[in-house]
Amino acid sequence: MLSDDDILKLMRERVNHPATAKELLQLLKIGRDQRPAFKRRLQALVSSGALVEIRGQRYGLPDS
Repeated sequence: MLSDDDILKLMRERVNHPATAKELLQLLKIGRDQRPAFKRRLQALVSSGALVEIRGQRYGLPDS
C-alpha cells in the first residue's frame, strides 16, 4: 500500500484537476484489493488538511 507521502506525490505528478476516488484509483493504479484502505487513507488525508474535498466528492491538493 502506498504511504500518505506517496499518494500526495503521485497526485502532484499525475492529477491536474480535482478527481473522484474512482478516478484516483485508476490514475494511481491502485489494485482492487487495496481500494478500501485507499479510500480510508483519502479521508484521513482530508482530515489532516493534506487534501481537500470539494463538491461531488472530488479530492484535490489544497495548493491547486
